[in-house]
Amino acid sequence: MASKTHCTRFQFEQIAKGLSSAKVVIVCVSKEYANSDNCRMEFQFALKVSQRVCIVLCCIYIAVL
Repeated sequence: MASKTHCTRFQFEQIAKGLSSAKVVIVCVSKEYANSDNCRMEFQFALKVSQRVCIVLCCIYIAVL
């Protein structure tokens, strides 16, 4: 269990490092993305550290015939 926490912390550190050095952050927001605590945390961090955040809303509609 500790290794999973360590791995997750390491992953977030790497994501934060990448977001901090990015010139532009493009966020593709789907329903699953919006419902993910981890994705929301990354998005909020991106808004804090980046001057340019582009948001793309991804909506998929399935028509039933």
